[in-house]
Amino acid sequence: MTSRASVAMTLIAALVLAGCGGSSDNTTPEGALQALAAAANESDDDAIAALICPEALAGEKTLTEVKALAKEADPALDDFGYDLTAGPITEQTDTTAVGSMAVDVQGTDDASPAGQQFLDQAGAPLPVGLLRENDRINLIKRDGKWLACE
Repeated sequence: MTSRASVAMTLIAALVLAGCGGSSDNTTPEGALQALAAAANESDDDAIAALICPEALAGEKTLTEVKALAKEADPALDDFGYDLTAGPITEQTDTTAVGSMAVDVQGTDDASPAGQQFLDQAGAPLPVGLLRENDRINLIKRDGKWLACE
């Protein structure tokens, strides 16, 4: 391989890696909220967990778990999921912030009565379960990183 081809391959690899997520920008509350919405929309439970304070993770179901249980309850829910959109940060101090996150539940139109009953009783997985009244979500700053928390 020529040095020119080698340089081109290195640049292409760097661009691909830069565009493929990998790390979230949770150095600002806005960045953390956007990264959390993106991770949820991709059903990336590991990325979601990295953006949530550890105490909020305990005992909560993941998106993947809830989606699998929904499909088990009703095969018509195979497209069930959430579409999250990060909203603005409305309150912020040096270590706390409150933002908003719009949630659109998808893939429930063809649910059977059993599937609808599951949806009514299942409870929201992370990060949807962290949303409070008026779609507000609390964020805290720890070790220079912003995390969603209760």
